[in-house]
Amino acid sequence: MNPKEHYSSNKENIISIYSFSGDSTTDFCAFLTDFSDRSTSNWSSQEIYGRMDPIHTYKNTTRKISIAFDVPSYDIVESKNNYNNINTLMDALYPTYSDSPGKGDAVIGSPPFFKIRFSNLIAGDVTKIIVADNALVNSGLLGWIDSITFGPELDSGFFVENNEKLYPKLFKVSFTFNVIHEKQLGKYISVKEGEQRVEEAKQSTATPSTTTKESAAKVNAINTVGRSSKTKNKQKTTTQVLSGSTKSVANKKENTSKKGSTQTETKTVNGKEASQKKNNKIPGRA
Repeated sequence: MNPKEHYSSNKENIISIYSFSGDSTTDFCAFLTDFSDRSTSNWSSQEIYGRMDPIHTYKNTTRKISIAFDVPSYDIVESKNNYNNINTLMDALYPTYSDSPGKGDAVIGSPPFFKIRFSNLIAGDVTKIIVADNALVNSGLLGWIDSITFGPELDSGFFVENNEKLYPKLFKVSFTFNVIHEKQLGKYISVKEGEQRVEEAKQSTATPSTTTKESAAKVNAINTVGRSSKTKNKQKTTTQVLSGSTKSVANKKENTSKKGSTQTETKTVNGKEASQKKNNKIPGRA
């Protein structure tokens, strides 16, 4: 068994694509080289005069998958089969037509929709049956392909048939798949529950929450303590100023008293000195 057969023996490693328009299924061994699954939430915005933020309105959510893989061939038989599969897939991008009754003009009978399944990376509702004989496509994902890119790997070479036809030993495939949701997604709530949520939102907007009240009480308490502290500091400062003034007045009185006492003592001393001088006069010199 070659490596490719061993790899593809597990059906979960095969990418299966069912075409509604062509009513055909193509299978490829998915040697994945690139894969991305993107969901986009779409909104419309309307700017209002005087309003800082525009009004946003939800539109829808879309999903797009980009995938790329290599398709190798072990021999010319397998190469021809892979080549036919890629041609069938590219033909399925065109719609089917039917004749318009009475006019003879062709009208589109079926658009090119697809169901794709690849392991658990690309999978839809496993309970929904689309094609009875293909379980992989039954549980596939519904959508449409906007473009397919096919390119042979030139370095790997070709199988040549009758010196005319070339079948690549390896070719690359890539496409973008736009998902169509088969069921409504999102969370369902009853009308009563919705009205209750709206009422709760109004009440929470109109009435401050307990947390807000507690925060306000804490702020008021801090401000009260701050004002009390400032008042005490102010009273302390006033007391210190008054005490300083009292001390200054007392010191002034004390200095004045000392000064008067000194002057008295000086006068007394001077009086004694004058008396002594008078008593010490020389006789006969009155």
